[in-house]
Amino acid sequence: MKVLAFIVAATIFEAVGDAVMRIALHYHVMPGRILLFASATVLLTMYGAFLNLAPVEFASATGVYLASLFIAFQIVNYLFFRHTPGPGVLVSSSRALGRQRWTLQVYRRRLVKAKQRIARPLSRRIVRDANDAHKTRSQRVGHPETSQRVKDAPPA
Repeated sequence: MKVLAFIVAATIFEAVGDAVMRIALHYHVMPGRILLFASATVLLTMYGAFLNLAPVEFASATGVYLASLFIAFQIVNYLFFRHTPGPGVLVSSSRALGRQRWTLQVYRRRLVKAKQRIARPLSRRIVRDANDAHKTRSQRVGHPETSQRVKDAPPA
């Protein structure tokens, strides 16, 4: 629950900060424009802080983050600019949000497989190094040293 609160707060800060920044870009009175830029900067800084301080790895919370971000952006667009999402946005976003769970599961499986590929050769190398500690470098590489003596050439 604590993780969800961090993520929702971060998305609200991001959506509102983005809206305030857009307003500041088109505001014509300079003192008000500076105040709007400053408040947008504070909001976007809080967004970054909340997202990075969340007690979870970001990769595992990406689906929740994207879903809450979409909802926050739509609400903020309506509240600040009176812009309602069209049917195309609603249909495509519902498809994307429905696919998000499946995508996250595939991502987790790929991440686990990648970690296993990295860990296996490392564990083999550690065991091999422990077993081959007494061998010379050429023996470890696969070039056995010759154990037979080389005969000297007969005297002329």
